[in-house]
Amino acid sequence: MLSEICDAVVLQARPGNSDAINNQRIWESAFFVYIMWWEGNSATTRTQMGGGPGRGLMQLEPATVRDLYNHYKNVIKKVDQFKSLCSFSLSIPPSEIGTSFDAFLNSSAVNNRWPGKTTQAADIERWLTSDDSIGVALMHLQLTRGTTLKIPPRKTTQLSLDPRREQFKQDHAELWADYWKKSFTSPQQRKQQISKFILRARSADALLQNAPP
Repeated sequence: MLSEICDAVVLQARPGNSDAINNQRIWESAFFVYIMWWEGNSATTRTQMGGGPGRGLMQLEPATVRDLYNHYKNVIKKVDQFKSLCSFSLSIPPSEIGTSFDAFLNSSAVNNRWPGKTTQAADIERWLTSDDSIGVALMHLQLTRGTTLKIPPRKTTQLSLDPRREQFKQDHAELWADYWKKSFTSPQQRKQQISKFILRARSADALLQNAPP
């Protein structure tokens, strides 16, 4: 199940046993499930419909993945952290992760195109379309980079509450819009998409998590 995949990766990404950390993991996992349920068309597609570049249930694009890896490798110099989480998610050695992502960094991904399938750089597209864990790992790395709050809750006093409560659906949707989707054709489209995101989050709860009202 999606929630179990998210739980496992987020547990690895956020070690610790304090109540605060445990609650952060619960919120992050719920947020990721909602994103994948929306972006992946109720978790039914890992290749963007209409021929677009999005891959995985979270619809990551090659330019986004390339920028993310470059950030950890060349900007903040924490490539081992990047490779370690991806290694856990795929159960392959960090060295293999690094070799494939290094090839990807210098590929057509710079132009938001997936590399040719015969190259080692093609591993990333193959992983995203076959193993949801790597996508969750990349989501965590993307949404926790920097200091801006990108993952709910908006207030630390809400950490102990159930993130699936109806009162928090708007926060999930707005943070998705601001930090994952990012681009809209108009404010009206953003508003419409947020409303649809909330509806699909409710369906995710009903089908996957049996959330409280």
